[in-house]
Amino acid sequence: MLSRQLDALASGSKEISEDNRLHLEELWQQTNNIIQGVRRLSQDLRPAALGRLGLLPTLEWLASDVAEYSGIGIKVNILGSERRLTEEVELVLFRIAQEALRNVWRHAQATKADITVQFDKDKARITITDNGKGFSLPQAIGDQAKDGKLGLAGMQERARLIDGTLTVQSQPGEGTSITV
Repeated sequence: MLSRQLDALASGSKEISEDNRLHLEELWQQTNNIIQGVRRLSQDLRPAALGRLGLLPTLEWLASDVAEYSGIGIKVNILGSERRLTEEVELVLFRIAQEALRNVWRHAQATKADITVQFDKDKARITITDNGKGFSLPQAIGDQAKDGKLGLAGMQERARLIDGTLTVQSQPGEGTSITV
């Protein structure tokens, strides 16, 4: 509504100076950028595809999206017989994968990452690996939360919500692997 009003004002009035018209066009562009940001945030919190299509297509969308803005080559691998999980489990697994890829993009200096989803008889496992710089693991993941580093602690807490476990393997120069 606001962007349409700005557009109508900028293009409809002959009494507006060229400077004011340019300013209105800037405001219109800023408004559209804000709208796109809110839509992206909403999509990131709970993608509509997750409920409609399930975890796997949503992870493929996430991998493509992150690859597009980060330049990191991301591949999704599926092992075992694909199946739908409960909505809660799918959402938690998606959010953990999302946070792991965000960490790869922000911290790992990686050029490649893989998301491997493995379906066994009574459980599912997701492993996110990268070829980045790796890091020294703390004694406990919770130790990082004390330092204001909440990513791994948040992933661990999410895994607990669905009675899962989170393991992290990393060494400087060796990349990182996160499994839930």
